[in-house]
Amino acid sequence: MAALLLNSFTINATHVVVFLQNTGSALVEITSAVVNGPIAAIVNAVRIVTNAIGAVIVAGEFLSGNTYNVKLGTIFTEETFQASF
Repeated sequence: MAALLLNSFTINATHVVVFLQNTGSALVEITSAVVNGPIAAIVNAVRIVTNAIGAVIVAGEFLSGNTYNVKLGTIFTEETFQASF
């Protein structure tokens, strides 16, 4: 089964870079990203093996002073968090 743990993230005007750890027992592929409702573009193909940390790069327009609800999905689970810029 897949399990993701948010390790950390960085945010700038054009990207959110999310570092996720796969704490499950199977390979995980990030298949979707949503930021504040609309579907967002994932810049890189992300596959995270068990106990490894992978970086997911999400493209968008992010404004300083705002907080964004970010949801990253796999076929098994979702990781949701808030990113403040």
